[in-house]
Amino acid sequence: MEKPRVTCLLLAGGAGTRFGSSTKFLREVCGEPIALRLLHQLESVCKYVVVAISHRTIKAARALCESPSTLCVEFPGTDYVSDLNLALRILPKPILTVAADIVARDGVIQRFLEDSLSKNVDVVTAVVVSHNKLPNPVGLALFNSEGGSWADVNLGGGAVLDVDTEEDLESAGRICE
Repeated sequence: MEKPRVTCLLLAGGAGTRFGSSTKFLREVCGEPIALRLLHQLESVCKYVVVAISHRTIKAARALCESPSTLCVEFPGTDYVSDLNLALRILPKPILTVAADIVARDGVIQRFLEDSLSKNVDVVTAVVVSHNKLPNPVGLALFNSEGGSWADVNLGGGAVLDVDTEEDLESAGRICE
């Protein structure tokens, strides 16, 4: 498959407050750091990847910035939404945004992108339906433009996990099986 002409944005500049570490994206899952695993998945579908880092993560993110298809940019790191809004204003669209603390089964990001590009909406958000039957966003979205119409794509249980706690990190290992 030819790579779609999308900008990929890996958001790796947060405080990691719920987890207790701003560098949780460097914790290992499936034998490699979470963010490096994501970077490899993104490089297979994107021409290039912008990694949004902050003063909290700039030193730890060095390994993410070594790939020739990666551009690391320091963002304020105020919070996820603020950094995302800034990126949406300055980067060319469409933008595939990925939180650096998600763990996805191989092929899930590519399938999400293909499905999202076929929709005629401004924003497509990846969700998983939890035990309470409510769709929960998982830190993966495609922005064709800012605001307006949107759609959710249900990735199904076990396809993607947002790592917010140590327990989530333990559960993420099942994605590799």
